[in-house]
Amino acid sequence: MRPLRDRILVKPLEQQEQRIGGIIIPDTAKEKPQTAKVVAVGKGRVNDKGDVFPLDVQVGDYVLVGKYAGTEIKPALPRFRSACYATGSIMDTTTPLNADSQPDGPEFPSEPAPPIESRFLFVDVAALRAKQLRRGARVRIEDVEHLPKKAERMAMEEVKRGLVYYDVPEKSRASAAAGAGE
Repeated sequence: MRPLRDRILVKPLEQQEQRIGGIIIPDTAKEKPQTAKVVAVGKGRVNDKGDVFPLDVQVGDYVLVGKYAGTEIKPALPRFRSACYATGSIMDTTTPLNADSQPDGPEFPSEPAPPIESRFLFVDVAALRAKQLRRGARVRIEDVEHLPKKAERMAMEEVKRGLVYYDVPEKSRASAAAGAGE
């Protein structure tokens, strides 16, 4: 199966069986996974002149997607469940912290999905509050100076509370520390 134009096909990273006090949570009550592995991509977006703009994501990338975005595809074999998304609904491209150590094994790991390292922080820092990044994730902000001051302060509050770790390039460390003191 190959998606058309600016669509991508992903396989959600399933979470380990959830239990609360020894009670197994049924699949219908579980939250939809938001981290997925890209398994196929379209050729790209086409403008009115016929020019093709390639996609930013490639096969093998891990992405964060919206809970209610995309179209779920359920083939005959449930093991190969996947979803199709327009690239506009992709929130972030991510990389598992232990991506190099992951063997090419089954498509759905039997253990929980690895912690995610974000390549950039959303300007909409409310995404952190909605726990779209897992507790303990490492967030690396490429250029702190271009974030709105309010977003920068909110991000630093998340760091102080220990919800995320904050990594910035060396040149931006001084400005990040100054923003945290406000």
